[in-house]
Amino acid sequence: CRSRSPAASGRAANLSLHSEASQDFMARSLIYFGEIGGNDYSYWFLAGQPMDRVLRYTPYIQQQIHQSLKDIIEQGAKNIIVQANFPMGCLPSYSRLSSFGLASEDKDEYGCLKAYNDLSNQHNSRLKEVIAQLQSNYTDVQFLYLDAENAYLEVMKNPMKYGFTNTTGQCFDSGMSYDPSHPSNNNDKNLTQACCADPSRYMSWDGVHLTEAMYMALVKLFLAGGFSEPQQNFITTGDKCTYSFTNF
Repeated sequence: CRSRSPAASGRAANLSLHSEASQDFMARSLIYFGEIGGNDYSYWFLAGQPMDRVLRYTPYIQQQIHQSLKDIIEQGAKNIIVQANFPMGCLPSYSRLSSFGLASEDKDEYGCLKAYNDLSNQHNSRLKEVIAQLQSNYTDVQFLYLDAENAYLEVMKNPMKYGFTNTTGQCFDSGMSYDPSHPSNNNDKNLTQACCADPSRYMSWDGVHLTEAMYMALVKLFLAGGFSEPQQNFITTGDKCTYSFTNF
């Protein structure tokens, strides 16, 4: 397994972005481009923006993602993992929303808000278009798309298979919430409130972020190839790195 250095290491900070040494460093690094855009949507919802207006921002977010990926490539990156956004309507902080004009009938059979999941789906569809465009322009760069949206839904539909008993709640109830009426947004909330007895049985830690157990479940799905595009890629197969599930 060829060793790879994280691009954010201290050694990289001392390299000029476009120097030969920096280009070589980036070419040997594995770049993980996380779920960009989620905070942007959240801020707009918290500001009281309606769904139709938030949807108009999606092309702008994709433009920023495109430019950021292009900048990374031009600095020498050759192997880039791009993660999709999670289905926002399934996150507890969104799924219990009632203040934005969404009622119980707006939820699917798993308790997820359809409108928010539609937004995530649109975002991720555009993200794949961005990757395809960049791939056509930079044929020497390898992209790996992690379908976090459908991997999350796979666990949501079959929770017991992955060891979860609670799919709609959050382990740390004094965590984060986008619902102004939720106790976690009370100014005098008690941050020392005990969390759940067994976080490994919950998909969500604080309503927005996932538990360690949920991340492990997603990583296994990604490495298995079914929720990675292309399925034959520089992580799961080939002469670079092959991971064993015994480590998870």
